Amino acid sequence: MGVEKIESLNKSPSKKGEYLFWTIFIIILLILIYLPIHYSKNFWENLLSVNKLNPSYSKVVLIFQIVCYTLVILIIIFRKNIYRYKKEILLLSISALLCLLLIELGSRYYVCNIASSNVQSNILFYSEFNDCHLKSRYSTHPYLNDYGTPNFSTSDDVDMHNSLGFRGPEIDIPKPDERYRIVILGGSSAYESGVESWKDDFARQLQKYLRQLYNNENIEVINGALPGYTSYEDLINLEFRVLDLEPDMIIPYESVNDVHARFVESSSFTGDNTGFRKQWSSPKIPIIIRPMFIRLIIGNPIGIGHFINAPTYKIKDTDEENLATLEQNPPIYFKRNVENMIALSKYRNVSVLLSTWAYTNDFNDSSSKIYYEKGFQENNEVVKTVGIENDVLVYDHELEMPKDKIYWDDGRHVNEKGADIKGRLFAEYIYKNDLLNINKS
Repeated sequence: MGVEKIESLNKSPSKKGEYLFWTIFIIILLILIYLPIHYSKNFWENLLSVNKLNPSYSKVVLIFQIVCYTLVILIIIFRKNIYRYKKEILLLSISALLCLLLIELGSRYYVCNIASSNVQSNILFYSEFNDCHLKSRYSTHPYLNDYGTPNFSTSDDVDMHNSLGFRGPEIDIPKPDERYRIVILGGSSAYESGVESWKDDFARQLQKYLRQLYNNENIEVINGALPGYTSYEDLINLEFRVLDLEPDMIIPYESVNDVHARFVESSSFTGDNTGFRKQWSSPKIPIIIRPMFIRLIIGNPIGIGHFINAPTYKIKDTDEENLATLEQNPPIYFKRNVENMIALSKYRNVSVLLSTWAYTNDFNDSSSKIYYEKGFQENNEVVKTVGIENDVLVYDHELEMPKDKIYWDDGRHVNEKGADIKGRLFAEYIYKNDLLNINKS
């Protein structure tokens, strides 16, 4: 009996080890089965607020699913060999995990300390900017949802916000005597997301050309725009922030984001824009894209829209469905908001220059979709109508702005060359119509 007890005691650790091995084995199999089911196309379509993933993301999802299911099949087929060489496999797995850890640490160091500001903006989650001792371009605001982070600057100091959160240098308040101040309102196409440096944006180019034409260094143009803003935010921004700058003129330059705002169910298309906007809230970050090296490979699908766009905003599958949505949700609120900006400005003795919105369809991106082009055209017609009805001049920029790719970063945003032409065209229109009410040279 004594010998049997000793033998059973000697066998029990190996039995426990075997149970532990197969428990871990089953858990790994379940994880590999669960991951492709959970992170399916539907998951990413809901996360990105689209009905259909673009081909590049679809391929990544398909490859991920194939890899996971292939691993499941191989693990089941070679389970006995895996058990036989469990120590070696364990050491190999630990080595692989350590390699991934080193890759992740290296990726984080690279993004935080070496990468360009564009890479940092495109890769980092909002919460990670502080971890890298950087500032995000956006901060929360009680009435606007978000606004430009005061004193923001990129790691290379190429781009910056002033202490008020506007892109560009500090603004003198109160406004100096003899200063003629123009403020541009709008979203990313007015902020100029396609232009890396604030010194090259639309506001600075317009200022440069106006000073040349009028031979007057007291003309100042302020970039009061922010990526993501619609005419709703423009109106609030004008009321609570821009009027305090004592502008002599405002130039609202808006369209695409107001077209976005119409892609909601008709029951959600309301005057307060709650069908498109929600209160700022941080989205849930999928575990699978939390590693930095993963985002360096596939990009970061989490953008500003995930913090501020309502779940009822969604692009549908077909052109016909999206055209029908635009038909159901006409640009009535865009018209109202532009009219209210004019009314408020006139009451405050601020002149207004309206403009049509330019784009190019040469990139085969969303701007070339038939339903977006329809939305752009409708908004441009609204601007023209509002101008006539309110005795406000409208510069038909869409008609004059070149569509060649060399001037554009994508279908909606110009690059440095495009911003220069844009500034010159606006300046020539203003000068030709003598809108600044100051002495010409």
